Amino acid sequence: FTRRILKKGNMAYDIITVNPTLSTATTQAGDVLFLSTAVKLPSRACKLFNMQCIFDDTQPQTDKYNIFFFQENTNDLGPINEDTDITAAEISENVLLGVRKLLHDSEYDNHLGVPTLMISEGSMGDTPGEYMGPFEDLILKSGTTKDTIYMQGVIEVSGSMDFAADAMVITLHVEY
Repeated sequence: FTRRILKKGNMAYDIITVNPTLSTATTQAGDVLFLSTAVKLPSRACKLFNMQCIFDDTQPQTDKYNIFFFQENTNDLGPINEDTDITAAEISENVLLGVRKLLHDSEYDNHLGVPTLMISEGSMGDTPGEYMGPFEDLILKSGTTKDTIYMQGVIEVSGSMDFAADAMVITLHVEY
């Protein structure tokens, strides 16, 4: 990951880039997209106020991914590229900080082609276009590993996908 720090008055902002390792095998809805990936925060606690993703792939227009943020790195959501396989107790051991959705919609990147731009909105529902509102802030607070949290990804909606192991770059905008 990389970081860019901006300061304005008493508030500091940071842009964190995360490049999780993906499986290049065929994937489907319900599969684990990437395993626990460490994210170094600029301080012990931050407010995540925006998230985007550039995905160098040939994915369909309606893909959606759930990105889980955890305080600890105790349990994976399941084996990469297989159905999720985690219990509520295991999620509790990881200390779930929250979940945000990355989604693709052609109105965001009509002229990009490949790569694909994915954004995070307050998206809820099971059909394209069902939006709850803007991105809601999420507090990211490190646990036993100083200034570090963990991200894991699950495919919610997907068609056939074709990408390399390093094809996804997620950008987190934080305030601290």
